[in-house]
Amino acid sequence: MRGIVPEIGLIVLWISILAPAYSVQVYHATGRTETLAASVVFIETHAVSGQIVISPNCTQGVLGDFLCWHVNINVVSVLPFATHAKIRVEVDNASGKNPWGSLLPRESPMIPWSLPEMGARWFPPEPTNTNGFFVCTVEIYYEIDPEIFLKLWEGNATVTLKRLITVPNDYPTIQEAINAASDGDTIFVRNGTYYEHVLVNKSVFVVGENRETTIIDGGGAGYVIHIVANDVLIQGFEVKHSLFGIFIDHSDNCVLSDNSVTGVTDNYAVYVYYSQNCKIKRNIIGPNSASGVLVTNSDGFTISENVAVQNSGYGLNTNASMNGLISWNDVVDNYFDGIGLGRGSTNCTVFGNNVTSNAMYGIWFDSDSFDDLIYSNNIVGNGIQASVNLANSWDNGYPSGGNYWSDYNGTDTDNDGIGDTPYAIDENNTDYYPLINPWTPPDIALAYLAPSKTIAKEGSLVTLIMHFENQGNKVEKFARHTYLNGSLFRSENFTLIGGENLDLPRVWDTAGFAKGNYTVTVLLEPLQGEVDTADNSMTTYVFITIAGDLNGDRVVDIYDAIVLANHFGFHQWYPLWDNNVDINDDGVIDIFDAILLAANYGKSWA
Repeated sequence: MRGIVPEIGLIVLWISILAPAYSVQVYHATGRTETLAASVVFIETHAVSGQIVISPNCTQGVLGDFLCWHVNINVVSVLPFATHAKIRVEVDNASGKNPWGSLLPRESPMIPWSLPEMGARWFPPEPTNTNGFFVCTVEIYYEIDPEIFLKLWEGNATVTLKRLITVPNDYPTIQEAINAASDGDTIFVRNGTYYEHVLVNKSVFVVGENRETTIIDGGGAGYVIHIVANDVLIQGFEVKHSLFGIFIDHSDNCVLSDNSVTGVTDNYAVYVYYSQNCKIKRNIIGPNSASGVLVTNSDGFTISENVAVQNSGYGLNTNASMNGLISWNDVVDNYFDGIGLGRGSTNCTVFGNNVTSNAMYGIWFDSDSFDDLIYSNNIVGNGIQASVNLANSWDNGYPSGGNYWSDYNGTDTDNDGIGDTPYAIDENNTDYYPLINPWTPPDIALAYLAPSKTIAKEGSLVTLIMHFENQGNKVEKFARHTYLNGSLFRSENFTLIGGENLDLPRVWDTAGFAKGNYTVTVLLEPLQGEVDTADNSMTTYVFITIAGDLNGDRVVDIYDAIVLANHFGFHQWYPLWDNNVDINDDGVIDIFDAILLAANYGKSWA
């Protein structure tokens, strides 16, 4: 999750309740954005959960930087259709502290998500002290009308204000800052080169100002960073010139993100040892005269969005580790293998990686690693594309598919983006659905939505006309959900091959529906790995009223008769045809429509 750090007056808002999660943003007057740390878990247990971020926004004032902050919510993975949020901040009476004086409680307006992160931002007043804690109540919405919102989720989090230590302002070295810190503090390290071997023995967040200019140099010996505490974040550093780079040692829930590790001459650039639920994300690993990443005897690990390049041993490897995710990495030009699972690494998923030009193996499995799932990877130009012994799964079934293999020479006669014949790896392992083209994130879109009538008589049939597109390069199966005034009305599943479009009419029988306004929202459920979800939903509107109310003012009167007279004699192929005026839905506006209008003339409803 995310925490904070302003340029002047530095305050850290650490969100914590029951368990940690990490990520934080820092904004500078120069416009540069960095990432820091925080921790959050919602008090209540919900089927839907998410992430709350409290972070600062520093803007340029007459005298330079000054402090303000905002609430940032990130729930992309669990609420793909969220478009707005509303935030209420209340001081917990038990704390006896109110950082905003008498201004609370404060409630934000409905705040739009900011794509692509879909983070809702609200700027309350500047806090006046750094003690105590307060409660955020968060509501997440989907916009179904410019003024109507469907609530998708509601939850609470307790926010605690914690201390920030700055290096070299407060302490000249990173190690001295750690020695002086307490659990939960953030250590912010300004640009510079620090010749240190850092022992992290407290649950702290150590954050560099910029990984290109905040350097920890190990002087060619030992570990640069050795972590022996739980709940540690290391972010924003260049770690260089050592035997070992970063070592996570018997420490759970740790995160290494947005670092670079180079110039390691022995062992591993990143080594995770007997440590559970650790995350290695968005790092650059290499070049090194050593292996890149090794996770050993660890459960629940994530290795994601890293670049592992030109390591003289492995790229990204595991030993005797389970329930892990290796995803969205670029693994290029390593000597032994790109991605390896060894010594009984089981129940791991390898998804969405580019594994390219590794000298010996693209993907390598030791003799006792099994029950792993490998799909949606691009495996290109490696010495041996894959080496494996026990049975693993090399595809996710149809139509999700398997992997792209640069040496696959099969055909695709049905143009679904999946080869007609399997790709054989060995006698125990086969990719049954190899991809014809390099894997790219899937992309489905709802390009058009319109009702046959926007003003309809009660009990009539309204046709919803939809146009779907598969904008990806392979077959996809997806779900469509229709909501009426925020309530689920109907769901269906569809399959489209890459580049295929589908025009779909669906009839809504309004019998039994009350008169009034209806907001109709159609959502295409995002596919796994889909990035562009902005075009997965559309909204339209239908007004149900009494027969003859052609202008939707809830009364049948002379104005409706004028509308009908102006269209009298029209057929549905006329350029000025208005389907709302065809009261009896027979494709022509004639005496029978006039009779229906006359039968209700003078009637109204509230």
